[in-house]
Amino acid sequence: MTIGAWGEDITSRLTDPAIRACAALSPGCAGNTEATRTILRALLDPAAIDSWFLEPTRADPWAGNPLPYVEGRLRHALLAVAIERADDFDELLPAAMASIPFCSNLTIAED
Repeated sequence: MTIGAWGEDITSRLTDPAIRACAALSPGCAGNTEATRTILRALLDPAAIDSWFLEPTRADPWAGNPLPYVEGRLRHALLAVAIERADDFDELLPAAMASIPFCSNLTIAED
C-alpha cells in the first residue's frame, strides 16, 4: 500500500489474495477495473479476509490495527472502497450478500 501511495505501479505485486486486495486498495487503482474486481472477489470470503493479518485472541478477537493506512478491520476498508468503485449495485450485490452473516449491531456503521 505504501508503494501504491507513492504513485508506483503495484500490479506486479498482485499475487496472493491478501496482497492483491491490499494493493487494490491503493488510491492509484481507483480507476482500475481489475483492482475493483480483485476487491469484490476478496469480499466473497469475509472470513478469509478477517484471518489474513490478525491473529485473534480469546480476550480480544479483533485487537490491534495491523496494517498501515487501514483503520479497523481490513474487510471494512475493502467494503468501503468496493462501494465507492462499483459501477452499480448489481456488481456489488454478491459481496454484500457474503457480508450479511458478519454484520451485527456492533459493526453496523462499517458493514
